[in-house]
Amino acid sequence: MLCVLTLLCTSCESVKGWDIGELERSEYAAVIPVTDIEMKTAADTVDPDTEKMDVTITNLSETEYGYGYEPRLEVQYGDEWYVIPTLGDISWIALWVTLAPGATNNESFPLREYYGTLPAGTYRFVKVLTADGDPLPAAAEFTVK
Repeated sequence: MLCVLTLLCTSCESVKGWDIGELERSEYAAVIPVTDIEMKTAADTVDPDTEKMDVTITNLSETEYGYGYEPRLEVQYGDEWYVIPTLGDISWIALWVTLAPGATNNESFPLREYYGTLPAGTYRFVKVLTADGDPLPAAAEFTVK
């Protein structure tokens, strides 16, 4: 009986290939509402070995926003989101991107290079944009089958 309970507890802490106990919980809300910024992925569903994911980021406001290139990928477990760390020797361009009012930027996230093969699940990219120092998170969800 003790072995069965141990197995059940272990399965409660993992989600489709990720050990939730080793992942950082997202600091952002489970649902990030679309306000001034809208993010969309090019595909709703991708394969585990997808090379890259194209995302559009649109400024719906009259305010200029900015953001960095640093990727942030999260996986959903129940009602919570957890941050997926990039692989060991990954780096990205340390530039600031300006998003003018009404403008749309196209970004391409190298999924496999940055994160490896992704287990099945629901994921989201999160970007934190700022205007006058005020942070505004935006997210785009997709599913790995």
